[in-house]
Amino acid sequence: MKARIRKIVINIYFKLLRLHGSWILKCQMKHAQSVFCYAYIYTFTLFPEKKLSYNIDLSLKVRQVICDLPTPGNIQKVDSTDVEQLMSSLKEDPRVRSVLADYYRLVAYYYFSYSVSSDTFKDKIESALSNAGVYGEEIIPIATEEASLLNKNIKKTHKNLRKEIRQLNSERLEREKLQVIEPIEIGQSHAIFTISLFTTLFLISGFLYIKFVYGSLGLRVGDFFTAADYISSSIDVLAPVLISTVIGLAAMLFGLSSAIDQELHEDQFEVNSEKSNYAFPLFILMLTVGLVAHSYKTGEIASVFLAPLLLLIGLFVFFRLPIWKYVKNRGSVGAIFLSILYFSLHLGFTIKEDIDDIKSESFESPYIVTFNSPYETYKENSFIGGNSNFVFLYAQKERYVVAVPRSAIKAIRSK
Repeated sequence: MKARIRKIVINIYFKLLRLHGSWILKCQMKHAQSVFCYAYIYTFTLFPEKKLSYNIDLSLKVRQVICDLPTPGNIQKVDSTDVEQLMSSLKEDPRVRSVLADYYRLVAYYYFSYSVSSDTFKDKIESALSNAGVYGEEIIPIATEEASLLNKNIKKTHKNLRKEIRQLNSERLEREKLQVIEPIEIGQSHAIFTISLFTTLFLISGFLYIKFVYGSLGLRVGDFFTAADYISSSIDVLAPVLISTVIGLAAMLFGLSSAIDQELHEDQFEVNSEKSNYAFPLFILMLTVGLVAHSYKTGEIASVFLAPLLLLIGLFVFFRLPIWKYVKNRGSVGAIFLSILYFSLHLGFTIKEDIDDIKSESFESPYIVTFNSPYETYKENSFIGGNSNFVFLYAQKERYVVAVPRSAIKAIRSK
C-alpha cells in the first residue's frame, strides 16, 4: 500500500515538475519573441529599402544567434553584414539588453528546476548565467516569485511591441501604395471640370430618359419638350442615379484599394494568397449563372445580375487597354471613367425598368387626375408624366400616349 502511495506521489510530482518546466519555457520563449520584435522594428530604420519578408527573416536569424536557438527553417539567405549591423544595434539598446538578461536567467532557472542535486545541469546553468551577465550588471538567479513577475511584464511588453509592428507595417504598405496610386491633387481646374462633368450628366440624363421612355411609347419628344423641360425632368431621374453612382463608386474604389493592399502585402511578405486569384472569376461566374437562371425562369433580364456583370467586365477590359501606358494621371482618369460607367449603367437600367413598368398590364399611376370639361374622356388613361405645357397619359389597352394641355387638368392628387 505504501509503495503504491509512493508511486502516486512521485507521478504527481513529475507531472507538476513538467507543468512548471513548460510554464518556464513559455515565459522564456515570450522573451525570445520580444527580442525578434525589437529586431524587426529596428529593420524599418536600418534597412528601409529591403522587403518586409527579408527583414522578418533577418530578425529571425538575429534572434537565433543572440538567443542561442536552433536555426529557423524555411528562411531566405540573409547578408551576414546585415546580421552584424542589426545585432550591434540591439546590444546597444538597454531595453533589449534587459530582455536578453532575463531570457538567459530564465534558461538557467529552467535547468535549475530540473536539478536533483547541485551538480545536475551545473554547466548549462553557469553558461546561461554567464550569458545573462553580458547584458545585465548584477545577475541574480531567479526565484519563483520573480518568475511570475517576469512573465507578467514580458506579456505587456510583447503586446506593445506587436502593436508597434502592426503600425509600422501599415505605414510601410501605405507608402508603397502611394507609389502605385499617386495622390490626386484637387485644384481650381479640377473643381471646374467636376462641375462641368456633373452639369453635362445632369442635362444628358434628363434628355436620355425622356427620349427613350416617351420614344418607346411612340411620342416624338422634340414636338413637346423644350430645353427647360429636359432640365426639370432630369432632377427626378438624376437624384437616385447620382446617389447610387456615388455609393457604387465608393464601393468600387474601396475594393480597388483593398486589392492593391492585398497585392502589396503579398509582394512585401512574399506570400501568395491563392484564394484571391479565384475571387474575381468566381464572382463573374456566379453573376452569369444567376442571370441565365433568372432569364430562363422568368423570360426577363434581371438588372440586379446584368448591371454588376457588365460593370466588372468593363473594368476588367478597360484597365488592360494599351492606352494606359500613355496616361500619366491614371487615378483621376480611372475615377472619371468609373463614374461615367456606373452612371450610364444605372441610368440605362432605370429607363428600361420604367418602360417595362409602364407597358405592363399591372401598371398603376401614382396620381389621380381630375380633368376639366371636355377632357373627361381621358380619365381612364394613366398619368405617366408632364412638362411645362403638357400632361402625358397612357392608354394601356390601346397602348398609345395622349398629350393634353395643362389647362385641361383641374387637379392632380396622389393616391
